[in-house]
Amino acid sequence: MSDVYMMIRQCLEKTGLGPMRVGEVLGGTPIFGEAGLLNSLELVHFITSLSEAAEIDPYDLMKDGDEALRRTFRDIHHLSTALTGLLGQAVEA
Repeated sequence: MSDVYMMIRQCLEKTGLGPMRVGEVLGGTPIFGEAGLLNSLELVHFITSLSEAAEIDPYDLMKDGDEALRRTFRDIHHLSTALTGLLGQAVEA
């Protein structure tokens, strides 16, 4: 499991998701949106946890509006791609 996936897993656990829901996310189940596992409050907590763990501004995960937020948090694959890009930008800065 990659470092980004491990960070996502730890942040999901910190958000209060149990092993079953964490496993579902890691298996590709939608994270947020109409069929997503997280409600709005859990998503906010998850974004806060991710931004702290990745040492990035939480705004960077949300800055492009609702549709981009749904795309980013569609599933673990989309989220890990977005985080990898943000972490790469942080290293370059």
